[in-house]
Order: sequence, then structure tokens, then C-alpha cells
Amino acid sequence: MGEPNGVSRIRRIAIRAHLLWLVVVAGTVALTLVHVAQVTKARPGDCDGIGFGCSLHGADAAVFAALYVVPIALVVLALGHTIIALIAHRATRGEPHSAIRAASAATRRASSGDVG
Repeated sequence: MGEPNGVSRIRRIAIRAHLLWLVVVAGTVALTLVHVAQVTKARPGDCDGIGFGCSLHGADAAVFAALYVVPIALVVLALGHTIIALIAHRATRGEPHSAIRAASAATRRASSGDVG
């Protein structure tokens, strides 16, 4: 006994959406860290900045940026996956227009800062 054709189609679309979201977030993180690692022109050990001490260079700057970028990216990734799963779940329940309502409700909650 298989699932109805519409449910399996929604699941395939949801899997593709999850993979696309993962690629988008991971690619953004990777490009950000590569940019931070390559943005400085000074050599390691040379001071660069506006008078508050030496700035980090290259890989050190990328590691420091990763301390902030990676946790934020994980939260964004989890939020996106939750929204995709919620929309797919609502769409498989068979209620008309429930996926659209789920997407708009999730967007409203995310923009207003509500957690639950």
C-alpha cells in the first residue's frame, strides 16, 4: 500500500525544498568566510585598522567570523526547515489552501518575533 499520489508529490517537493535551503545557507556561510579570509591586504603580523590595535588576517579572521556566522546560520537553517516541514505537513492533510495559510502564518510569526 503506497501513499496517495498527491502526498508523495508533496513529499518530493518538500525534500527538494529542504535540500535547496541547505545549499543556500551553507553556500552563504562558505562565501562569507572565504570573503573574510581574503579581504585583508596586509600580511600576518602587520598592524591594520583604525588605531585600536591589530586586526586579524586571513584564516584567523575567518575563524573569528565563524564564531558569529555559524550559530546564526544554524538558527536560520532550523527556522527554514521548520517552515518547510510545517507547510508540507499542512499540505498533506488535505485541507484546501492550508499550505498557503501555514506559510503566511509562519511568515507572520517569524517577522513579529513570536517563538511559539
